[in-house]
Amino acid sequence: MNHPAILPLDPQTQSQATDPHAYRMILDAASIGALMLSLDATMVTLALPSIMNDLHANMWQMICVVGANVLAAKIMPITLRRLTNTLGRVRMYHAGTTLFILGSALCGMATTPLDLIIFRLVQCSGLALALLNGFTLIMEAIPTFHPNRTRGLFTLTWAMVGIVGLVLAGLFLSLANWRWLFFLNVPLGSAAVIWGYLTLKESPVHTLNQKFDPRGVVRFNWELVKFRAYRFSALAAMLQAAATFSVPFLLIIYLLTIRGYDPLSAALTIIPLPFLSVVAAPLANWMSRHGEARIPAAAGLILQASGLVWMAQLTPESFYIYIIFGLGLMGVGVALFFSPNLGAAMAAVPSHLRSGAAASLTTFRLIGMLASFILAMAVVSSSLHRPITAALFASHVTTMSPILAEAFTEGMHKLFYVSMGLCLLAAGLTFVKDRTKII
Repeated sequence: MNHPAILPLDPQTQSQATDPHAYRMILDAASIGALMLSLDATMVTLALPSIMNDLHANMWQMICVVGANVLAAKIMPITLRRLTNTLGRVRMYHAGTTLFILGSALCGMATTPLDLIIFRLVQCSGLALALLNGFTLIMEAIPTFHPNRTRGLFTLTWAMVGIVGLVLAGLFLSLANWRWLFFLNVPLGSAAVIWGYLTLKESPVHTLNQKFDPRGVVRFNWELVKFRAYRFSALAAMLQAAATFSVPFLLIIYLLTIRGYDPLSAALTIIPLPFLSVVAAPLANWMSRHGEARIPAAAGLILQASGLVWMAQLTPESFYIYIIFGLGLMGVGVALFFSPNLGAAMAAVPSHLRSGAAASLTTFRLIGMLASFILAMAVVSSSLHRPITAALFASHVTTMSPILAEAFTEGMHKLFYVSMGLCLLAAGLTFVKDRTKII
């Protein structure tokens, strides 16, 4: 069945799927986008005290600045899906990257908190377009000769750029004004545009210029959820994102405002999470090749739940090694979960549906990210007395008093326990999937 709302796997992509050099170039182009996402996800949180002091912003305004990326990432793929079907993924990838460059330059020139919020929405809208279309291009072009190995390479690349993003963000904030973090995105985004124009080829004309059909979208997604393994993989991915996406954000606030770390020290403290994801990625790949996808995926979720329980024991005086151990558990868990989950989802659907299935899986993850951010703010705020909440979120103070620090830490504990429950629920869904081996 043809679905006008979804672009089919085109001949150009099919030829790339049999050419390892072409796939490597596509992965390189999308990796630049992953680095932009990693920088964006950490730099605003690390720069939070500096931005608050410079723009005289309060915590609520900064939450809007940080949350703009999640909101834009959820809204943009839905509202511009018709343009994607009409113009093609490669063109929308370039358009998104260009919009990201413009938004980054504007953020660097912001003079008020409202300016920064508006410009962040522009910047993150472009980033959402670039990431979603770049990820779908990678899933389309996964080589037919060794799909499991290349999925592992994609997971490994994503974790490595997470390390680079943390170090760059912390280093720049230690040496320069926070505005230069946004200006750094301009040459980085320009490199993504240039490399994309050199390596990415658009679909043939006959696959484009298709009208957006809402009923086609509903039919397509209904057809996807009829595949039991895909349905549970997507739900597990959404729950995992809901459980873990806000954890680095809260930990960075804890390190900056309670422990008094500088941005570089806070970034280096968070590094065990992506670093151990890099170390464990080959193990996840090996386990996927020699067994069922559900085993490493479920083990990864259980490890993440264990890491969250460990982190829920943090106090304002916890030792550095205590934080590293909890993040290490989560890092290994993320590596064990991500690649097997992705591979099981893609293996569960026919090849002609994988392009749309990749986009839908990304949407499930984005929904989870948005839910994680909302859940974090709701749980942490509800655990505080109203005067303490007002003092925490309405002030311009970038260092918490002992009373605020204790209350915030207790709220963080409650969130981590809730997140642990979500991880265990996702692990349960993973265990009841079909016995699907990644192919």
